Amino acid sequence: MKVKLCGFKTQESIASAVKKHANYIGFVFCPESPRYVEPDLAFELSKAIPATIDKVAVFADIDLTIIKKVYKTLKPQYFQFHGKETVGFLEKIQEIFPNVKIIKAFQISSFSDLRNVHKFQKCCDAYLFDSKPLKGSLSAISGGSGRSFDWKILSSFRSKKPWFLAGGINIKNIDDALKITGATMVDISSGVEVEKGVKSLEMIESLMDKIHNANQN
Repeated sequence: MKVKLCGFKTQESIASAVKKHANYIGFVFCPESPRYVEPDLAFELSKAIPATIDKVAVFADIDLTIIKKVYKTLKPQYFQFHGKETVGFLEKIQEIFPNVKIIKAFQISSFSDLRNVHKFQKCCDAYLFDSKPLKGSLSAISGGSGRSFDWKILSSFRSKKPWFLAGGINIKNIDDALKITGATMVDISSGVEVEKGVKSLEMIESLMDKIHNANQN
């Protein structure tokens, strides 16, 4: 089981994720998100991240100039795109940043939402399945909403491409989430927060301990 923890803004929460051996640590560069960080702050925070943990820069329908600035500042191993990015756009990203892997997020609420996933097979390195934003939401970004979707939608999903399960995963529901979906990678943000954008060190460590114990059984 690989774990991506996302939405970090403080040195203390980064230290907790590193201590508990997260596989990926994500920084959100979407200004409307409560987890948004400036590239310079992300760089300072990333100094505590060892080379064994991959850095992920999260975007949603953002200008290429900002992506370039984040890359220059943070040097992430992954870009995660959480908006309505097209195949053509991601192909352009591949050309400009050949050494950065791409995660493409998809908002899921029904089986029909999986129809277009395979169109992105050649322009990304991994998929991520998350819940859709609530109707009327001012943000198109689904990530970090704290809401789950019907995991049974993924129970028969098959892909040669690796994929992350996201959407309201926490210490109480992670066992069911993994059992139903068969996921081998998870993306967790709100599930280790006391409020949006505020990570709990205790929640990070408890959840990671549970995952590591399950991996050993």
